Amino acid sequence: MTAPAPILAIDRLRIEYPLADGGVLTAVEGATLSIAPGEIHALVGESGAGKTTIGNAVLGLLEKPGRIASGTIALDGQPFDPQKPGAIRLGRDIGAVFQDPMTSLNPLFTIESQIVETLRAHLPLDRAAARARALELLEAVGIPEPERRLSAYPHQLSGGQRQRVVIACALACEPRLLVADEPTTALDVSIQAQILDLLRGLADERGIGILLVTHNMGVVAQIADTVTIMHRGHIVESGPVAQVLRHPQADYAKALIGAVPRIDIRLDRFPMLDGANQTEAGAARDQLRAKALAVGDPSSGRDVPLLSVDNLSVDYGAGFLAGRGARAFRAVDGVSFEIRQGEVFGLVGESGCGKTTIANVVAGLRAPTGGTIRFDGQVIAGAEAAPRKGKARRAIQMIFQDPYSSLNARMRVGRILAEDLSMKSVTLSAWDLKFADPISGPTSVAKGEASCLICGRISVAAAANTITPPTSQSVRRPVLRKKTGITASRMLWRN
Repeated sequence: MTAPAPILAIDRLRIEYPLADGGVLTAVEGATLSIAPGEIHALVGESGAGKTTIGNAVLGLLEKPGRIASGTIALDGQPFDPQKPGAIRLGRDIGAVFQDPMTSLNPLFTIESQIVETLRAHLPLDRAAARARALELLEAVGIPEPERRLSAYPHQLSGGQRQRVVIACALACEPRLLVADEPTTALDVSIQAQILDLLRGLADERGIGILLVTHNMGVVAQIADTVTIMHRGHIVESGPVAQVLRHPQADYAKALIGAVPRIDIRLDRFPMLDGANQTEAGAARDQLRAKALAVGDPSSGRDVPLLSVDNLSVDYGAGFLAGRGARAFRAVDGVSFEIRQGEVFGLVGESGCGKTTIANVVAGLRAPTGGTIRFDGQVIAGAEAAPRKGKARRAIQMIFQDPYSSLNARMRVGRILAEDLSMKSVTLSAWDLKFADPISGPTSVAKGEASCLICGRISVAAAANTITPPTSQSVRRPVLRKKTGITASRMLWRN
């Protein structure tokens, strides 16, 4: 039986970025892959491997001054040049689903207006027909009460519902290929499962080819048919998912798969993916441990709670801004727990269960409605709490989920760190920069802009808070959006 012709065929693709010094950065070198109808092809690798660059090239979204130096991209057997205007009609020929649905949807327009706009831009439909088609799409992607959701704004939907709307927009004109770049990274596990089931169903039922850019090996194992592993712009291994995950051949593929955390084994440290930086990263890790020990001996005082949360409750919606007659919504109700020195305490749950609210109260970003929080014996939140000042304020720091929102993209990393440290009377040192990014090293990080960093962003955000070591940190999903290999390297600082 003859195999079906591929929907997407990439042959020896080379993508370059010219440098200011006259050199050339090769982001992708000799990439070759194909996607058949109904196939989900996962493209994995650590940050900077070239996965998203390939996805953007296929979509015609390759940012200047990047360019396709050589190689071909063919859709349904027809080669096209994505760099030429009009060569690809995004939304009609190829659908796209990106990581954060809130950046894909306009917060000022209803769901109906955004789907209808996509339909009428590519298809000869009047408004009534486009609205009926939009309703069908919402039903197809599993949106509950689709008639009512059409008139909703993006902020009125849950994260999973917003991502379903983005998928509906991508499928509106029935493209043959869907490029999904980290489509479930910002979602909770239960919502991830629903979106993955939806993507698998679309591939099976409609014969859509899906290029899935992801860092999550669990996602790859669950829904992908084929996986391609990239490293520094090169494809190191490609094949059926079961074969590659169970019997990887390339050394890098073995290291990447080995870096996936296992619940049945507790490692002293994760395997390093790049042997060239093992010595430097190990030295940074040793110095970090020594600095942590300087705060206090983790082996002593473990029976005395460092942080104690007692019967904490937090209400939303009360106050004059909520309007007359508004009822308060209790986001946290009677939560109690303790954290001892040297302990890593995990707070997990679905969206809306109160995790982030608790972290915000601990960090001093929100006042509690009831209950008490004690830190090192002192009341820091509650009716008897005094305002946090000086050392008490610096003692607890917070690392947020998205480093983009924590770092100023227009500032260089050295200045970002120096600004934070100047308020703490600390001098920036080579060790601090090495801690900021044990993968790339201190020199390039200090001179680079935050917007130009990839794997180091979350570490720089952490370093800005921890160079003058706090006693406790409230960590809001610090490795949620990191690739598997980067997660392994980032975990060095907490061991």
